[in-house]
Amino acid sequence: MALQAVRLLKPGGQIIIITRDTAAFKNPAADIQLATFKKELRKTHAAIGSVHAIQVDPLKPVQAPAGDFFELIRQTASQNVIVSFMGPPLLSETQARQLGGVKPGIVAFCSGSLPDQIDLRAFFEQGLLGAAVVSRRNPLASQPKDLQGWFDRYFVAVTTADDPNLAVRGIPQAESHSP
Repeated sequence: MALQAVRLLKPGGQIIIITRDTAAFKNPAADIQLATFKKELRKTHAAIGSVHAIQVDPLKPVQAPAGDFFELIRQTASQNVIVSFMGPPLLSETQARQLGGVKPGIVAFCSGSLPDQIDLRAFFEQGLLGAAVVSRRNPLASQPKDLQGWFDRYFVAVTTADDPNLAVRGIPQAESHSP
């Protein structure tokens, strides 16, 4: 996630984080994920502008409220990157149209079955995602030797609507369109 965010960051930009609030409902995995992300960002000297910890019902699927995500995108400068550990911006068609042109880069963590429930390709095509980290439908059988190997076993980074890594989730390549 940190690598993808830094790749999208423009000069003078900052990282804006959306994450689950773990104060009321403990979630050690989410805490470790955020701490590791921050540690990796420190290595690159990228600046964190703000962290938006959102309370969510622990019994419901994790997703950032559309209205909150919409406002954050609308208010964030284009050189910044929004990193969502709560999935992509699940905006209404009206909200997506209201955003218009220049937007900040967006990186989303799409774990579990979330990529099966949404159209990732459409998010890329609409400019609502610059990169996503998605769970592999079928984890690799190899025995990892390091942290990168463990990541690669269970997750894959996707960077465009035509990224062949979408096939990892069973999402076929887009048909080529000639101009």
